Amino acid sequence: MSDSEKKQSPGASASDVDREEFRYQVFRADRLLTVVSPQPGEKVLDACAGSGALSLAVAEAIAPSGRVTAIDASGNMLARLEAKIDKFGIPNIDTHVQAKVPLPFRRD
Repeated sequence: MSDSEKKQSPGASASDVDREEFRYQVFRADRLLTVVSPQPGEKVLDACAGSGALSLAVAEAIAPSGRVTAIDASGNMLARLEAKIDKFGIPNIDTHVQAKVPLPFRRD
């Protein structure tokens, strides 16, 4: 993939993913919630969480006692998610930079 193709891809870099033209991810997350229908108190794994469109939507749906574990291989992408967690005051998302390794799930 050429550099110009990478810049056009929503997964190209952490700085690209929240650009206006890629905001369809938020709409896809909301649509997925209507199908999956997560309930308060559930625990949800968001693999390849990226900058967190799905993690944020699910965290709201399963609050206050549910938890989201958001994993991604890119620390830069998760840093964007963590900034949103801080900005919106969402206490029920845990982030982990991981790929193809055992996951340390919380028991609570």
